[in-house]
Amino acid sequence: MIKSKKKEIYQLNNVYESTVEFEKFIKRNNGFKNTRYILDAGCGFGSNSYYFSKKNPLINFIGGDYRSRNIKKAKKILKKKKNKNMSFINYDILKPKKNLIGRFDGIFCIHTLCTFKNSDVVINKLCQLKPKWIAI
Repeated sequence: MIKSKKKEIYQLNNVYESTVEFEKFIKRNNGFKNTRYILDAGCGFGSNSYYFSKKNPLINFIGGDYRSRNIKKAKKILKKKKNKNMSFINYDILKPKKNLIGRFDGIFCIHTLCTFKNSDVVINKLCQLKPKWIAI
């Protein structure tokens, strides 16, 4: 297992301060108000989705990642956590599926945008899903 994967699994029980502050930022800006579904775009193993779902139990969090092995691992790890307001899907930011358009009230994207050469393309693709808000 490479170093970044170990860190992400570690974060499930030892949440990074940046994740805590990001959740507070969204809350301060009413991102969780009148919200039912939120996409964690580029979720990896889902540690951020897990934290957000614990803090906001009335909202459904969907973690999406293009790597199917990340989604499998996320489902396996978080099955033990028994969060009913969390699920995972295979999702490629650069190829948004039509059935996801209009499905999400909000989208957050943590430590994902920096992995792309052209962030404008990624932001435009996220906007195609027509959420009420996007937090990056």
